[in-house]
Amino acid sequence: MVAACGGEALDGESFLPVLLGEETEHRAEVFANFTWGVMVAYPMRAVRTKTHKFIWNIDSHFRYTWPVDVGWWGESRPPPALTPIAKHAAAMWDSWFGEAERDGAAAERVRALQYRPAEELYDIQADPYEMNNLADDPAQAEVLEALRGKVRAWMAQQGDDGDPAYHGEAGRARRFLDEFLRAAGGGECADVLRYK
Repeated sequence: MVAACGGEALDGESFLPVLLGEETEHRAEVFANFTWGVMVAYPMRAVRTKTHKFIWNIDSHFRYTWPVDVGWWGESRPPPALTPIAKHAAAMWDSWFGEAERDGAAAERVRALQYRPAEELYDIQADPYEMNNLADDPAQAEVLEALRGKVRAWMAQQGDDGDPAYHGEAGRARRFLDEFLRAAGGGECADVLRYK
């Protein structure tokens, strides 16, 4: 849009040729990163092409916590919500927990959301809802390696080492988050969020 108004080019590629009908496609792939921050410590990196999506769950050894579903030291029920959107999200997640208590399929879905594998690979044409992770399928090894390489190259280009701030303190005898959790009556971060 900046280019359409005569402005200077920004980082990225202009979508204007597609809007003007000069091109029908914009990118071959889209990259994504997700990091809630040190308090939740669950970074993800991903790439999506027309046919597949690859997700690297960098801290898959930890429980994936949504800010509305747990407090900082891992309780399993939502903390008090402070905003309308947080209240809605907390109510939704609470309903999922409730359904999981009654329904085995719902329980498995909640568990799958909280305990994620290190890598996820989906054929988004055959499986648009991403229910079948193909990362361990030997027939998909070539696709997996290609997408893994794309993510690593993109991360290197962005200067992204993939580590949240928690890992950045690895050399310190006492990490900030561990001190915070200990003062709040919890354990150390790795103990609280690790698979149970």
